Amino acid sequence: MSFRKVMHNFFLLLFLFVSTAAWSPLHAQTDFSLIMDRIRTGFTTGTVASHDNSVTTILSTQATNGSWPDINYADQSQTNWQPGIHWDRISLFARAYSRVGSSYNGSTVLRQAIINGMNYWLSLSPAPTSTNWYMLSISLPENIGNALVAMRYGSQPISNELETSLIAWMVKGLPITQSPAKDGSNLTDVAQHYVARACLTQNQTLLQQTISLVSNSLVITGNNGGNIGEGLQADNTFTAHGPQLYLYGYGTELVSGVSNIANYVNGTSYAFPADKIALLSNFVRGSYLKATRGMYHDFNAFNRQISRPNDGKPNQ
Repeated sequence: MSFRKVMHNFFLLLFLFVSTAAWSPLHAQTDFSLIMDRIRTGFTTGTVASHDNSVTTILSTQATNGSWPDINYADQSQTNWQPGIHWDRISLFARAYSRVGSSYNGSTVLRQAIINGMNYWLSLSPAPTSTNWYMLSISLPENIGNALVAMRYGSQPISNELETSLIAWMVKGLPITQSPAKDGSNLTDVAQHYVARACLTQNQTLLQQTISLVSNSLVITGNNGGNIGEGLQADNTFTAHGPQLYLYGYGTELVSGVSNIANYVNGTSYAFPADKIALLSNFVRGSYLKATRGMYHDFNAFNRQISRPNDGKPNQ
């Protein structure tokens, strides 16, 4: 996510938190609907024309069975995992199908392409897998969750049976209570698709547990016998992989993830406590923004991320 988008979501969170501070909590059923509305709104942002052009190109290459010939579905790579491309494309289709203003909004052709793609994925045997835990624990369930939420808003949703089968894929990765899924900013990445799944299944317990885990993770990490813990520090910095400065990279994921989730649940009975929002705000204002001048960022704050092409460039 770009720096500009992260900051947009953060300041939106602060605005909503202040403006809804006096609201009464909503009932659980209304909470699910409101949260899912916000997930869908965040998912369907961006330029309509650009998205539609991408859909047109990708749709023309999809096989009749719902697959794509340029994807190696048996790939298990640590990075650039090819099966994940399948769901990048399905989620793009779902976004266009449910988006007002898209030329594909309500398209029966695109809906069938989405269903074909979903069914093809479910038919794969052996099931796709990767040597990188991230793919099945964060990337894939996020795409599936976004697609399923978007399809709920389409003119003709998919069947309950198909949706249920795909929701089962959202829990094939590591649980949010197990390392590395529970560590640092990984927690907020996993939590975002947990929130989507809780709304899709109307599971109050899952939603409350997820929000509590994220909220409780917003603490100042103590210094244990000279060993600096990972996470937010007393001087408003952020560390990961031991005492390594990581304002950006993992720090950005923290700001992005917490801002997204807090925006989803703001004004509901699951809203974050004020002291947790204040802690995030202190980090952003106290160091995260101070390592930026204009659209340039201090490369020292990126850690290993500085080795990746284009990271740290203006407008990132």
